[in-house]
Amino acid sequence: MPLKALTGNASGFFIWFDIANKKEYYATPINHYRNKIVHIKNSKYRHIFYDPHFSIPKASPKRNQTAVNKHFIKTKLLDMEDPFEEQLGRLVINFINCRLDTYENAYRDFFCLYGFELLSNTKIKTKDQKNNQLKIDYESPDDFKRITRHYFDSAQRNLIKLQNQFKDCINYVYNLNNNGKDENYNHITKFQAFAIKNDMIKYSEKVDMLYATSPIFNNSLQHVKLSELNKLLNKDEINIQTGNKYSSLELSSILFVVLNELINNNITIKICKNCGRYFIPLNRHAEVYCDLPHINNTKKTCRELGARTSYTKTINEVEGLLIYRRTYQKRLMELSRNVNATDEEKEKFNTWKKSAQSKIKEFKSGKIDEKELNDWMIKNRDF
Repeated sequence: MPLKALTGNASGFFIWFDIANKKEYYATPINHYRNKIVHIKNSKYRHIFYDPHFSIPKASPKRNQTAVNKHFIKTKLLDMEDPFEEQLGRLVINFINCRLDTYENAYRDFFCLYGFELLSNTKIKTKDQKNNQLKIDYESPDDFKRITRHYFDSAQRNLIKLQNQFKDCINYVYNLNNNGKDENYNHITKFQAFAIKNDMIKYSEKVDMLYATSPIFNNSLQHVKLSELNKLLNKDEINIQTGNKYSSLELSSILFVVLNELINNNITIKICKNCGRYFIPLNRHAEVYCDLPHINNTKKTCRELGARTSYTKTINEVEGLLIYRRTYQKRLMELSRNVNATDEEKEKFNTWKKSAQSKIKEFKSGKIDEKELNDWMIKNRDF
């Protein structure tokens, strides 16, 4: 079936991955309500953000307010050629961090980014189901919230169970609860064992896979000759995001696909030391703060705030900084008093100082925690 038939459709959720650049791409119908869909510099694909300042303008005397509402709360249809882009694994991270206690929180944390398409199979709890189905456009914000709330309320209990199941899985695989259980096994083995024991394998049964990418095959899944494929791959404009596209209308199945991709490619998941949310380190495994907006400060991330908090501690509260100060003062005094100090001794001191200051810089930026800083200073103070 050609991909052209999928482009512009009203239904479906597709996701695919670019492991090398740590990106994931997805295509799905999305309602333009309280979100911002933009193209960011250096990216040819779209990004979605929650927009707390979203508002619908009042209609002019020549326009009907309902028509204006429909324009601003109209579904952007599935578009495989212009997908949404985000950090690899963000869909799973956003779901397990999602506040599912209320419709408003769940919409802000998750559904404004991914739409309600993944709940379209939910049996909604209402007698008048015909007038409570997801639509292409809505007459007003109240109309949109009334219908989507039906889906959330009907699915809420199962969503909480699903979230807890994936949290338990991630905690076990990455040993985030520090119980040390099965820590000698690799992540893939632990994931497979957990999935089998907790009946998660069934999630993979409701996933379709496309064995081609539209940039290569010109919107078609038809076979091409190897020689023709090589010509296409050698063109500068061709961009292979990576192999397969996955599709499902089941949220559990999409989550399973993403988590499986992360684990099989050795992508780490951690818990932020500052806010307690799950995150994927951007640069180093040693990162301890997430790059998510802080719960009480949307303009700064936990990494920025957490690092600042650690840095503002007095020197006597951080053992590693105290060891650095004592060692630095002791060695500097010894060198200044020793008129026979050799160039080798001076160079040794300068090398230690640069290394120690580099570690302190990592601590200030949140890349290592206090324990790692303390351990390094203790190990290297007798240089």
